[in-house]
Amino acid sequence: MPIRWSSTNAPVDATTDLWYRTAPRDTWRSLARGLPSSGQFVWDVTALPNASQVWLRAELIASEQAVANSPVHRLVTQPQALPRVRLSGQGFVLPEAVYTVCWQAEANHRDARVRLLSSLDGGVNWSTLAEGLALTGCRRVPGAQLQGDLPLLRALVIDGSRQGIATIAATHSQP
Repeated sequence: MPIRWSSTNAPVDATTDLWYRTAPRDTWRSLARGLPSSGQFVWDVTALPNASQVWLRAELIASEQAVANSPVHRLVTQPQALPRVRLSGQGFVLPEAVYTVCWQAEANHRDARVRLLSSLDGGVNWSTLAEGLALTGCRRVPGAQLQGDLPLLRALVIDGSRQGIATIAATHSQP
């Protein structure tokens, strides 16, 4: 995936650092450091699970200090090959309600299974709701288990050494 950036009026010694994260509030991870103040970087996203959502930002560094940050951009990597998974949710995240989450996964191996995860804090911490699930299914999740600042649900299909991933935000809207 090509990533391009451009800096105007950058100091002569300026370099660019690229950062990414895989959930809205996840920790920023270094993608590349010390790049030119304007240029292009080709990111091999095959190391990421299929269809990952990625947040990307660039930071301009001069005299060993950050002098500018780009706006954060959200990207979705395209599925390269199997395995793949799609995820959808239905219902409202209220303590007394039930939220239904459904998934559909495709994989090469018969023994591939799905793991269902949740995060209450926008992807900083993840906990397993269920694992060893069939490639297609639905599960009812009590709304009380999804009470948090930014609840997310994630389906992960594990197919040998490869994995596919899908993440959705659980809605806080009321009926």
